[in-house]
Amino acid sequence: MHKTGHKPARAGPAMPPACRDTMQARNREQRVPLLSNPLLQQEAPMAITRNVADITTRIGDFLTGAHGDRSGALSVLNDILGPLPAPEHPSMLENRAEAVGLLPVIHAWQIHDKSPPTDEETIHTLFHPAELARFSTQTGLSELAAMNILREMLPTAVRHRAVTAQASRAAPPVQ
Repeated sequence: MHKTGHKPARAGPAMPPACRDTMQARNREQRVPLLSNPLLQQEAPMAITRNVADITTRIGDFLTGAHGDRSGALSVLNDILGPLPAPEHPSMLENRAEAVGLLPVIHAWQIHDKSPPTDEETIHTLFHPAELARFSTQTGLSELAAMNILREMLPTAVRHRAVTAQASRAAPPVQ
C-alpha cells in the first residue's frame, strides 16, 4: 500500500535508473508550455491584471454605492459643460452635437422633462476622453460608475440647464 492509501498501479521490480532518466527526459521534451506563443505569454499577465482590476473596481463601486452616488457629480458635469446656453451663444455641448448630427437629441433633452438615459456611444461622442477622465477623477468614481451616472444625468442636466438659462433671460435685471 502506498502512503496515500492506494495500491500501486503495478507491482514488480523498480525501473532501472537509465530507463527512468530516459522517460523523464522524454516527458520534459514533450511538455508544451500552456501559452507557447510568446505574445500570449506577454498578454496573459496583463489580461489577468485587467480582470483583477475590473473585479476590484466593481466591488469598490458596489461597497461605496458609486452607481447611485450623485453627490458632487452634477457640479462636476456643469463645470465640464461650461456656460449656460443662450440663443446667440450655443453651449459647448450644442456645438459638438451639431458637428456630429446630434443636435436634435440635445433639443429633445432640453424640451422633455423625463428623458430616458442616453447610451454610452453618445457620451463618448459628446465628450473628449480627458473630460470623461476628469469627471471620473473629480467625482471619485470608477470609469464604469462614472459612465453609468453620466448616461443617466446628462439628459436631465441638459434639461435643467436649458430651463435655468431661459428663466435667467426672462427675469428682469437686478438693479
